Amino acid sequence: MTSQQKKTKFRQSYKWKRLRNRLKEERVYDELTGEVLQPGWSLHHIDMNESHYFNITNEDNFMCLNRQTHEFLHWLLRHYKNNPEILDNLRDICEKHKDVNNYD
Repeated sequence: MTSQQKKTKFRQSYKWKRLRNRLKEERVYDELTGEVLQPGWSLHHIDMNESHYFNITNEDNFMCLNRQTHEFLHWLLRHYKNNPEILDNLRDICEKHKDVNNYD
């Protein structure tokens, strides 16, 4: 069984589903955007070390995220690894948008 198959099987387990459902009830909001969790939301592993993937005892290692937020975070992390300044660049671009579009 490949690593991806093991992860998929684990995410179908009762243990995982129970954790996911409980955290959704406790957290309710996307932990990056603050928006209400929508259908299709994800429980994101903060600890991406594959040898820790199946350890769900530390709930601080998980974030409730809406689908687009989760995809964006994974995209951002891929770039952040090699270029931490991406966060500064992103902030600068957002500030420029804010100024040009007169966000309140």
